[in-house]
This record gives sequence, structure tokens and C-alpha cells, in this order.
Amino acid sequence: MPTGAGDLPGLTEDDIVLKTKVRDARDYAAKQADKYAHPVNDTEIAMLEAYRAIVDVLGKVLS
Repeated sequence: MPTGAGDLPGLTEDDIVLKTKVRDARDYAAKQADKYAHPVNDTEIAMLEAYRAIVDVLGKVLS
């Protein structure tokens, strides 16, 4: 069911909600990656790599 908003023709309201949730998740992962921008141990390095991977995947989903 089109939203009639005109900014995203062909997308349903559910599509827009899903894209918003994915965008929010990507933004959260990016913020978490920033927390580990200067890792001091193997765990933090792993967390940084994991969050960067999440950001990459969610970015591809949005494009």
C-alpha cells in the first residue's frame, strides 16, 4: 500500500519502516565502532571489526 508521500514512490509503508530500522541499526553500529576506534586489546579489535562489518552490510542493504 503506497504511502502517498511521493518521496519514495513504489515503496509500501512497511518498506519504509524496514529501511528506517535498518538505517537506525547501521547508525548504532557505526557509533559502537567509534567507541572502539583505538582498540587496546584483542577483544576490542574484534568488536571494532564486527561493528565495521555490520555497518558495511547494512549500508549495502540500504543502497
